[in-house]
Amino acid sequence: MPPATDTDIDPDPLYSKLATEFSLPAPALKTLGEKAVEAKALAYCPYSTFRVGCAVLVSSSPSDPPIIMQGANVENASYPVGQCAEAVAVGRAVIEGHRQILALAVATDINPPGECSSRLSTLLGCDRG
Repeated sequence: MPPATDTDIDPDPLYSKLATEFSLPAPALKTLGEKAVEAKALAYCPYSTFRVGCAVLVSSSPSDPPIIMQGANVENASYPVGQCAEAVAVGRAVIEGHRQILALAVATDINPPGECSSRLSTLLGCDRG
């Protein structure tokens, strides 16, 4: 049986469960997932052809409405010196003054490498300075 694709998975039960777990509206999480898939199409990956998109739901303060920032992986000829999608999206958010990350979605064709997850956990501590 072939692996599931982005369009094969019914997202509504998943978004409802996550919305309850994280106290965020399900439509916002669904949009976040769609924006991650959209960002994946923008990946620059001529060497690995491994496309990754990321979308983060961020806020600059509790009184501001949240917005979505996108990022995609960007490879370099000095492989593996590229930027992972998660670092691009979170980095964009940080430099634009959004230090409160409410949710994050990643879209990829396979599981992302461990170094991206490690980098992400470091970047998610961005509220410290």
